[in-house]
Amino acid sequence: MSLLIGLGVFLGIVLLILYMRFMLWIILSPDQALVFGLALLGGTRWLGESLTSSYNGQLVWGLVVAMVCCAIYIALLINLHKAYRRISRVVNFLLVVPLAGMGAYYTATELLADYLPTLADNPSINGGIYTAITVILGILVWRRRVAKLDEAVARFANAGGGMISQEQYAGATLNTHLPSNTTRK
Repeated sequence: MSLLIGLGVFLGIVLLILYMRFMLWIILSPDQALVFGLALLGGTRWLGESLTSSYNGQLVWGLVVAMVCCAIYIALLINLHKAYRRISRVVNFLLVVPLAGMGAYYTATELLADYLPTLADNPSINGGIYTAITVILGILVWRRRVAKLDEAVARFANAGGGMISQEQYAGATLNTHLPSNTTRK
């Protein structure tokens, strides 16, 4: 009996962790969550229904389509950032800040309205304050996204992904081991 209780507690903790990771993904990558959700809906409704009559089969086809669409979307974001960093920053700003802001604003004004403090007596001013807070959160999410893309591009370059040649990489590693007063010929 205690084994069943322990297993139930373990499964509950695992499900809680998975749920928290999912919510963190939605908060920190709202555009990817939107692509995933729309692809899941499209894959379930159109592809799944045309291939099988089983609801579980339709859901599996929807998940497959959603994962493929997210992988393509992430690859496009990384390649755009690799080729055109400034354009990538602007595109990511236009994608992430409004979506993160809308998600946070909806959460604050609709779902948690009874629990959050009233920051001003005038409802318009209160909404404006919450809008400013959500824009700041959106900018923080955008900065995290850009840092993660920079990290992904650097990891790709260090793995020989085409950003720098092998000779440049070998020269860079060789130069780090030479004393500062010597030069390579």
